Amino acid sequence: MSYGVWFAPTGDDSQGQVQPDCPAADLTERDVLLRFYMATGGPEGFWVEAVHWGSAQPLAEWYGVYVDENEKVESLILAGNGLEGVFPASLGKLANLTTLDLKGNRLSGIIPAALGTLANLDFLDLSHNRLTGQIPSELASLTRLRVLCLNHNQLTGTVSEGLGSLPRLKVLHLANNQLQVPPSDKWCQIPERDFLPQRKVGDS
Repeated sequence: MSYGVWFAPTGDDSQGQVQPDCPAADLTERDVLLRFYMATGGPEGFWVEAVHWGSAQPLAEWYGVYVDENEKVESLILAGNGLEGVFPASLGKLANLTTLDLKGNRLSGIIPAALGTLANLDFLDLSHNRLTGQIPSELASLTRLRVLCLNHNQLTGTVSEGLGSLPRLKVLHLANNQLQVPPSDKWCQIPERDFLPQRKVGDS
């Protein structure tokens, strides 16, 4: 079941209607999620499940959204949900986010560097999408990260050795991209790591 974008009555748009011209610094968490929904094909019906997305219901009732005791977004889990498009950098405004699981969709474009500002992020899985460009060096700032899965995309460039210095990283999956992984002893501290195979640039 899918729900359309809800627009609040005139005079009170604080609960549901995203403000396209709202500066990023002024976005509420609801605004951030609405932008994400609109950018990834939710209103077009691409999403498999979109219960309460875009509605006036509390965020905790939106499909795949989990909040903490302060009603701040803690997890966004939409694996295999038909998301299509470029997800906006404004996701970096979800300061309390610990889990971001968007694997198995049709997301394209680059990985936003703004994800590197999510200081509480513990789990990041963007595998099995259509992402391009380089892995942002900013991800090496995520000192609480335990799991990073970016395999099965179309990522290019050289992997930053900074990822190998993340103190809590236990899982690093980067296979099936077009990446160059420099030899480094730092990778040895990651118990579960998967770099190969890598496709050549230009391969389908």
